[in-house]
Amino acid sequence: MEGESTMRWKKVSVFLFSLFLITLLCGSMAFAVVSPTKEGYVNDYGDVLSEETEQYIIQTAKELEQKTSSQIVVVTIPSLDGASIEEYATELFRSWGIGDKEKDNGLLLLVSIKDRKLRIEVGYGLEGDIPDGKAGRIRDQYLIPYLKENQFDEGIRSGYTALLSTVADVYDVTIDGVSEETSNEIRENVEEDPEVSILKSITSGLGVAVFFCWYPAFILNPGKGKIRKIIYLIITLPTIYTSWMSNKNLVYTLIIIFIGFLPGLPWEVIGTVAEVSPAETAGATETAGAAVAVRPVVAVQAVIFDIFQPSDGTAYADHGKKKKTEE
Repeated sequence: MEGESTMRWKKVSVFLFSLFLITLLCGSMAFAVVSPTKEGYVNDYGDVLSEETEQYIIQTAKELEQKTSSQIVVVTIPSLDGASIEEYATELFRSWGIGDKEKDNGLLLLVSIKDRKLRIEVGYGLEGDIPDGKAGRIRDQYLIPYLKENQFDEGIRSGYTALLSTVADVYDVTIDGVSEETSNEIRENVEEDPEVSILKSITSGLGVAVFFCWYPAFILNPGKGKIRKIIYLIITLPTIYTSWMSNKNLVYTLIIIFIGFLPGLPWEVIGTVAEVSPAETAGATETAGAAVAVRPVVAVQAVIFDIFQPSDGTAYADHGKKKKTEE
């Protein structure tokens, strides 16, 4: 009994260490980002904006903040110095405190000149109105075509205007310098069918949902070696990170559900899960409904394995190895 208890705690330790790696590798890292200039709304460290464009951004962004409390900040930098555009933008947005502190309704347009990368970072208060899909369409239609031709001044002004008009629409205000015709054109170009938007949101969180439902059972399964589990974790991290960045609110909800599920789970159940092989678990799908009341994790694991089990009845992991070998 003592030996079984020790093995059980070792497996639990591996699982907790894996979750620590997720937090460490997927979380935002601190970088030495640039400091805001006295102009505030426009920070041209990349030295690509004309005086006319800078004044246009300052005047219109100031008007937007006065009417809505929302802030749009434009930043150009020479280089990311090895950091990813996502991490740099997140750290800059956080450290500068862009947007109203309580409403978190800021928006950042970051362009790295030498890296030829850009990022539109949206505060949580605006994510419902400017989801990733809409921000992506603004990027693709109003920024990238110009930046591909090294027309940074024209591209940044075009992209900023699209963002400005979109935020103004959210608060139902008008901004001097942005005509009604321009606003209508931007609105038509960046809006998306609501049903398509909902479908994309669900899809973006699917990878994270499967991971948090299946990975605990995978870690606690004695049939898999520690090295294999760590390799699997490293391979899946990019997918988890992408899902996280594409729809943070949905991912936060899934994590809260997962964490809320753990305290009510007896350690005896966890030990039982560790003793169930993938094949046995897949076979338990027929009685999964009855198992929920007694062994909830086993039931979830059974459903997941049944979904991914190939038609020839082999285990999912083995099937994957055969497929790679055939290729």
